[in-house]
Amino acid sequence: MLTRCDLKSARAGQVSGKDLLAWHKRGVRIFTLQSLHAKVFAFSGAALIGSSNASETSRDRLLEAGVWSTDKAMAAAAWQFVETHCLEEVDEHFLAELAEAYRPPTTYPLQGEPRPGQAAADKPKTSEREQDEAPLHLLRLYTATYSAAQESASEKAEAQGRARVNASVRAEINTFVWPGARCRFQVGDLVLARSTDRKAAEETVEPWARVVATRKVRGKDEHVIATATIKSWDEMPLDEFRAAMDGLLDNFLGEGGGRSRMANAEERRAILAVWRHRKARLI
Repeated sequence: MLTRCDLKSARAGQVSGKDLLAWHKRGVRIFTLQSLHAKVFAFSGAALIGSSNASETSRDRLLEAGVWSTDKAMAAAAWQFVETHCLEEVDEHFLAELAEAYRPPTTYPLQGEPRPGQAAADKPKTSEREQDEAPLHLLRLYTATYSAAQESASEKAEAQGRARVNASVRAEINTFVWPGARCRFQVGDLVLARSTDRKAAEETVEPWARVVATRKVRGKDEHVIATATIKSWDEMPLDEFRAAMDGLLDNFLGEGGGRSRMANAEERRAILAVWRHRKARLI
């Protein structure tokens, strides 16, 4: 394995010495390269080349792209690229030191909160943490009745979220359930939901909201997500929102598409501009 494994990267949460040490003990040779930024995965007769890291951030939060190729020449070139740069091997002692230095990466800070390790007096101004810097999830939600376990998790998530909301802001707290053993949402993320009422056969688009709490449903591979939005903001009929987007978000507003994806920069700017007070201090 070729990676950038130095103490600075470990302290920033960019490389896990613990994981590398586990691989090393299983016989994997670990090499480091200070200037490495490429993402190349070489297999026997195949190669994957793209933008993604082997990380939860790439898997759950970022929009990545990659090309899988079984072309023999491409696979051979990928192997050659990796092997050519495997020059500086690290030992078990250094990997243990790397594991000791590791600090988990920090999540996107809440509005009004200092970053981890930052004194309250030194916290950045609101203008330095505009809400459109946060990832924005586009969701397809459907009405359903909560189970007892979901209801319990929802109540706890709402309480946690309400404690985070700025008391001077008239915010509304809502929750939704999302399947998955691992939660793909983090506190501080933004969400925009296209909601389908199965009974009334109506579809609307909810105002964009900020994730204020997440809670795993007891005994289930699913999570309850609590969000905060401005009380005065109204939902929009699907057709009205489609007109406001002027050709954007086709696979979110059309019949096809999956249940969730991340908005790109252009879509995010357009969405946040639809409802007023784009930089409202929700939390």
